[in-house]
Amino acid sequence: DARTRNTRQPSTAEVSLTVLSRLHELPRLVLQKRAYERLSSYYGEGFEARIGPNGRVRTHYLIHGTETGRLSSRNPNLQNIPRLGHDAEMGPASVVSRVRDIFVAEPGALLIDADYAQIEFRLLANYTQDPKMLSDIIHHVDIHKENAALVFGKAPSAVTEQERQMAKGLTYALIYGAGAFRIASLFGISLEAAQGIIDRLYHKYPGARRYHERMIHSARAQGYVTNLYGRRRRLPGILSTDPKLRGHYERSAVNSPIQGLAADLLYIAMIRLREAFKRECPGAHLVLTVHDSITTEVPHSQVPSAIRVIKREMLRPMLGITVPLEVELKAGTSLGNMEPFGSGESPGIL
Repeated sequence: DARTRNTRQPSTAEVSLTVLSRLHELPRLVLQKRAYERLSSYYGEGFEARIGPNGRVRTHYLIHGTETGRLSSRNPNLQNIPRLGHDAEMGPASVVSRVRDIFVAEPGALLIDADYAQIEFRLLANYTQDPKMLSDIIHHVDIHKENAALVFGKAPSAVTEQERQMAKGLTYALIYGAGAFRIASLFGISLEAAQGIIDRLYHKYPGARRYHERMIHSARAQGYVTNLYGRRRRLPGILSTDPKLRGHYERSAVNSPIQGLAADLLYIAMIRLREAFKRECPGAHLVLTVHDSITTEVPHSQVPSAIRVIKREMLRPMLGITVPLEVELKAGTSLGNMEPFGSGESPGIL
């Protein structure tokens, strides 16, 4: 069985069932059933009441809704729309796609989604100036595939997509200062093996370890940390004698400057896009933002110019950001049929 970390009592919590699902199919089915129930209750029964007379669903974004500075979304929460390729626990892609197909563009328009690629890893590199991180970014190395090869002891070319997705979780666990227990749960391995993975990653990116140590030391001395633009995160429990509470605040000291800076960059990008659309694509407008992405609704006739504006404004230099940023673009008539395209392409759906 699986037991909670603190009470050692049998547990059916998601993390426990995730560990057990590697050993037997039943826990996986329980997780999938829960996921279906969440989707059905939130996007099925009752969701129609949230649709306005014009067919639009309007969320409430709160700029003060999180401690890191990211926007939060409420009534309804549109930042919880499951994502294809990311939310495997939600069930088959066909089910996730059906939920995303609820959200459509107006007739004669497309939804264009622009996502800052690997933004938190890039901002960690911006803080640390770690030579290996900077080299990987400049040379467009697939860091998740490289880290999967490191974890699973195989050549990058032999890494499967599932292994890459698991290593992606590892990469961001590193950013968030996760310990051996979290890594062990993620990969279903022993604490010793998990610590070995952390040590190898820190050996690969020594700047990350120095950054972690610097931020924790600063938090202990000041009681808070700040990001590059001065956004402050107070950490009242950083000196707590409770190891669990102290560990939480230590991880917050590490990841808050990164998440807060990512939020600030997105705010700047949204302001730039809004003003540029007024001048160059008056029919285009922002409709959704989820963490590191901005979704825009654009009339078919203005799609080429909107793409140019989005790439230009989101990649324009920002104060203090020395690492190159990258934007991944997708388009479709609904959130469920978005197709990727490059800077020189037009969406195939046109």
